[in-house]
Parts: sequence; structure tokens; C-alpha cells
Amino acid sequence: MNPTPDNTERPHVRQPKLATQQEVERHSAYQALQRSERPSYWGVDLDPSRRPGVPMLKEPRPMLHARFPPEPQQGMSAAPMHGRPNKPMPAVFGTATPLHGVSGLIRRAAYRKPDHYPSHWLMKMLADRVDSWGYHTGKVLKVVGPIAVVGLLVGMASERRPALAR
Repeated sequence: MNPTPDNTERPHVRQPKLATQQEVERHSAYQALQRSERPSYWGVDLDPSRRPGVPMLKEPRPMLHARFPPEPQQGMSAAPMHGRPNKPMPAVFGTATPLHGVSGLIRRAAYRKPDHYPSHWLMKMLADRVDSWGYHTGKVLKVVGPIAVVGLLVGMASERRPALAR
């Protein structure tokens, strides 16, 4: 017997077929490696004189009387810093509205916890709800408060009237 089998003994075994150069170039992976063709209109506005806004085009510069770079905020912050001392406050942080009331106490307690704890965010959400409830209660009291005072005065006046008639 021959130690190397040939195709005549096993006709069901297929030999691998080598790809031609055209088949390789048609394959999508080969096409992905090729440089993409740019459209014919690419680079039309590279020349500044051909740009549509050329008459009004100006070099960017700081506004008049602007302090550049911006100065850091002066004084102590009205809100406590978050739990990561090396992490800066976000750009929306400001001192215009300091923490106040019950919601401020809850927020101060939340800021004592690291901000990767779920309880930190849950306490901040609770503080938002408490602040919202306080706002809505204040709006209702502006209407209901005077009505209650008038009702109380009318009730007190009606109690005194029979005493005066005797």
C-alpha cells in the first residue's frame, strides 16, 4: 500500500482551490483595505476665496473687554463639594442658589457620601422632590392662606356679635 493517499482512492475529498487575483480583489475585505475614492467636489472650499461666507469671514478673537482665560470663582462655594476631592465640579455648578431648607440638609448629607454610592443619588433625588413639594406648597399657601385668615376673622366676629347683643 501507498502511505500517501491520492484522490483516486477517495473521490469524496475535495482539494482546496487557489483563488485568482480577480477573486481576491472582488472580496469585501480586500476592498475595505483600499483607499476610498473621494467625490469630485471634495476640497472645493479649501481655497478661502471660494467659501460662501468669505466677505463676512473673520478670524476668531476674544470679545471686547472679555477676560481671557476666565478667572476662577472667588470665595467659598455655596454648595458643598462632592465626595471626590480631585475631581472638579461640573461646568453647570454655580453659587447663585445656595442650599436652603430641608432639601439643603438632605443634599448636604448626600454630598458627604461618595458619588458612586446609590444612596448619594437617591438622597439627591429625594432632596429634589422635597424642594418641589416646598415650592408647590408655597404656591398653594399664597392662595389658601389669605382665605383661611379671612375665614378665621369672620368666625371670630360671628362669635363676638351675640355677646354684644346681650
